[in-house]
Amino acid sequence: LLVDWSRAFHREAAPAYPEPDFARYVGLRIEQGDAFVWIENGQPLGMAARARRTTRGVCINSVYTPPEARGLGVATALVATLTRDLLSTADFCVLFTDLENPTANRLYQKIGFRPVRGFTVHWFAPPPSADTQRQ
Repeated sequence: LLVDWSRAFHREAAPAYPEPDFARYVGLRIEQGDAFVWIENGQPLGMAARARRTTRGVCINSVYTPPEARGLGVATALVATLTRDLLSTADFCVLFTDLENPTANRLYQKIGFRPVRGFTVHWFAPPPSADTQRQ
């Protein structure tokens, strides 16, 4: 389920970027205790991940709710609960989100997060091989 959700999250949030090996990615997150699933009435409704732990802080990322569970407050409850739990052992918690998603950002600001900084990703292709240059 988390592999499928991670793939769906990636396709929605970062469709232009190469897809990682989701089985390996999810397996590592589970093994390291960094994957979290929101469950209500025995039904998994959403996921999030802990990332980039430092001596003082921690990050939440990969927040995903499948379309059929959206609008039910799942992401709000999941992020709020996870944030509270992470702050019991960290001085601060950041949330990595898409600043172009007004719905998510309104939700996260309601919980208490505020925009701090944006970023841009640049992908660089490897230089052409000697064989390619000769053609």
